[in-house]
Amino acid sequence: HGASHCTGRDPHHSHKRLLRWFARHHPEIDALMCISDFYAMRAMRSLYAYRHLFPEKIAITGYDNLGRVLSVLPLTTMDIPFYHMGKDTAKMAIELVESSARELPSVSIVPKLIVRESTR
Repeated sequence: HGASHCTGRDPHHSHKRLLRWFARHHPEIDALMCISDFYAMRAMRSLYAYRHLFPEKIAITGYDNLGRVLSVLPLTTMDIPFYHMGKDTAKMAIELVESSARELPSVSIVPKLIVRESTR
């Protein structure tokens, strides 16, 4: 099966027309990965308006876990540890200011997959 992604940034088409075009011209697409939960929720609403069933016909995922309260259908997403990212960044900034270090530290952030009903 196929997959696609949506950014919501296509200057020539609204997201609704773009989703309708994909549904018409690429019926093999059975998954849509969006750059944020906000865009994933917009995609769900648009697809629902065109009678597309999800997750039965098309799975939808977001990326940030910020839409967990607003989504009609519990959305599969990646949980990004924003609080810890901010805390670690502030700590590193203070350490850089207080030291004479010239090299920036490297930190890996590992998002966590949260599987919910939008992909089952």
